Amino acid sequence: MLAAGFGAAAQSNSSRQVYPLADSLKASSVLAFLQIDSVSGRRESHAGLEADGFAIWLEAEKDERDVVFRFPEKAEVVAAGYEVDLDKPGELEWEYHWSTGNTYQMMLSMSGDSAGNFGLVSAYVFLPDSAR
Repeated sequence: MLAAGFGAAAQSNSSRQVYPLADSLKASSVLAFLQIDSVSGRRESHAGLEADGFAIWLEAEKDERDVVFRFPEKAEVVAAGYEVDLDKPGELEWEYHWSTGNTYQMMLSMSGDSAGNFGLVSAYVFLPDSAR
């Protein structure tokens, strides 16, 4: 998914900018709706989405609840969200007390450029409590 937006003063002529994508660029996304009805026990448990070695999940351990993004240890973290910690190599963790019974939307977005020999992966979770 690639998006760009521009603003301009109102004019009598409209304008647009076209950004061609390289033939070597491939992108895909996976979206899942996840609802956890209950968490039992005090052991670590998680539920979520995994694709091609990347994962995003809701995790519960004792009284702590988190959102976790897992990726290959050799990957470089380009950006992370507010209060997101590199828990251990290959794992970003955000402490968020998610609730049972709510439906969480989780998305993994992946794009790769075979000519440049690199890829980008992003993970997202929609929080129904705050509608963002």
